[in-house]
Amino acid sequence: PMQPPTPDQAPVSIIAELIPTIPNTPVEPPRTMEDNTRLMPTRGHHTMPKWDEEKVRELAQYFQELEYLFRDCRVNDNRQKKDYAVRYLTYNTGETWMSVKEYEGEFTPAATHNKPEPAAHAYTYEEWKAEIFKLYPGSESRDRYTHASTVVHIL
Repeated sequence: PMQPPTPDQAPVSIIAELIPTIPNTPVEPPRTMEDNTRLMPTRGHHTMPKWDEEKVRELAQYFQELEYLFRDCRVNDNRQKKDYAVRYLTYNTGETWMSVKEYEGEFTPAATHNKPEPAAHAYTYEEWKAEIFKLYPGSESRDRYTHASTVVHIL
């Protein structure tokens, strides 16, 4: 129970006791207990990478952010990288990216339960990413203007 203030207590110190301390540190995705490796942000977390399909030229930046997180969070598996890349997108964009053949790989029908069997070739994250850039003309770095070319076009 809180004691009534004594005459030598300033009103500020009483308020400070009532208000919880808010840490003044940046918020990072949680770290695991075992090896202090960062975890990838969850969908909707303010630190997740973001890309707006209307801003095609920013697609490369989206992938750069993802790849920074992959290194920091020790995500090395091709399939996991593809899954995370799709995870942060809108539903429709994610569906489009997952429909690219390089997302799953080439499949052959299986004999049981009509489930596909992976073929001998599973596509890498880099192969899949190259196909994603092809979906968005103007998204590849060679399609973007440099400062010098923009000045030439203006003059």
